[in-house]
Amino acid sequence: MFGIQACRAYLDIAENLPPEAWKTLKRPTRDSRGVQRRARPTKVKRQVVQDRGYKDIRPVLESVAEFAHQPNACGRAYRVIALVKQL
Repeated sequence: MFGIQACRAYLDIAENLPPEAWKTLKRPTRDSRGVQRRARPTKVKRQVVQDRGYKDIRPVLESVAEFAHQPNACGRAYRVIALVKQL
């Protein structure tokens, strides 16, 4: 799903990218960013979701790819970064 749903051209280009264009996204952990830890409240979201009978959907894998796109009215190409989440 693209953040720019109005532009079908981006979706078509991303769907036709070769498999080797996609790379696994590795997000840094909170500890590796040098952020000082603070006291946090108890996490209750998962329990509330289960209590209400909803499915708890979480991302399993994220892949990114980039491609150049030049709209018709523009004089230069722009870099577009696509993100695919497997839930």
